[in-house]
Amino acid sequence: MRAAVVTEQAKGVLAARFACTPEQALFLLHEHSRRTSLPIAVLAHQVVRHRGLAA
Repeated sequence: MRAAVVTEQAKGVLAARFACTPEQALFLLHEHSRRTSLPIAVLAHQVVRHRGLAA
């Protein structure tokens, strides 16, 4: 359950940063996860900690 909470927080961070919808933010998380081979839970934690996605 904690991973789901962090993922929701990450969606909020990305939605605010990129002025997009939560659905679009989740898409960004999935795409970045796929490109970097990081699990979404790990990536979401990094997004929340650092307030965004690294290129």
